[in-house]
Amino acid sequence: MKYERANDGLAFPPTLYSNEGADVFLLNDGGRATVSTGIIVQLDAGEVGIVLPHSDCGVDAISSFITKSGEIKVEIRNDGSTAKHVKSGDTIATMLVFSKVEEKRGRSGTKTKGAGKREKGGDSQPSHRRGTEEAR
Repeated sequence: MKYERANDGLAFPPTLYSNEGADVFLLNDGGRATVSTGIIVQLDAGEVGIVLPHSDCGVDAISSFITKSGEIKVEIRNDGSTAKHVKSGDTIATMLVFSKVEEKRGRSGTKTKGAGKREKGGDSQPSHRRGTEEAR
């Protein structure tokens, strides 16, 4: 993934949770708004971004998936009973980027199972109990 600021006049590398060009506004109780972050991402093939709530200003970001390249915009809502000010520099969300993970193939070309899977005929007793039986 590559990223850049929409405003070239800002310091680089950017602080990815603030944008000097963001609007300052009042979000009324029960209100929703879409916030431009000023951060442009270029996702590579097989990558997806997930936007998660992470607010320090009392509003909630609505979780979403980012699958296309472009400027990140975050929808926020105010579930509180009072209006909230949202301004430049407020943390409103976190974006995680995941890459597609290729499935591992075994020697026979079949998909392998997880390490916790027991083979047929294997010991069915939990490993923490093995060797603890009393001799009779």
